[in-house]
Amino acid sequence: MVSENDFYIYIFSWKTVTKNALELYDKISSVYSNTYIINCDETVELPVEPDRQIQLCDDYYYGGQFQAAIRHVPKNKILGIVNGDVYPTADWSAICKSCIHAFSNNDIGVYGPDVTQTTHRGRYKTLLRDSLYHINNTDCTCWFISPDVHPTLSNIPYFDITNFGWGIDMICAKEAYKTGLHVVRDYSVMIDQPSGTGYHKAEARDQMKALLAYYKTI
Repeated sequence: MVSENDFYIYIFSWKTVTKNALELYDKISSVYSNTYIINCDETVELPVEPDRQIQLCDDYYYGGQFQAAIRHVPKNKILGIVNGDVYPTADWSAICKSCIHAFSNNDIGVYGPDVTQTTHRGRYKTLLRDSLYHINNTDCTCWFISPDVHPTLSNIPYFDITNFGWGIDMICAKEAYKTGLHVVRDYSVMIDQPSGTGYHKAEARDQMKALLAYYKTI
């Protein structure tokens, strides 16, 4: 049986979202006791306990932050990622309850709530249970990854290959299905975030291709 203590949540923060990320930390840490901020804003000192933050430099984007998170999470715990620009108003208690229920009662590899701005809208007709649908990609705005998916993926040099982070959600889904686990979206809970990116999509797409090529070799 999974409990709240089996989740380690990492909030990705950078210069333009620091205030929002701190609000997220307050909300999420009141629900998940193992909550951390991965901070890439070198201009501020976060009012967060030192053992609850991981400091990186401004050069780190999503891929580099994901690398820090997947190497920090204990091997037997569920890795949760929340982007620092997600609106804090989500019902985090409901999300936590849904996570616990999903991971306790199903062979879940990757789980995500519904996301307003996601481009990954396709879903299979197969309903796993209640509001859980099989999908190809959960979106990586807010998602949770089983420890059974970690081992193969934890040593990939994401910062060097795909610092912008494109492709990470794809290989996590591939790894989950490869190990016989479900990739699901829970349509009973919702995450909202603003649209837009702060990097060049063409470069991010090239990085994604490099990551997918690397994944085939491991």
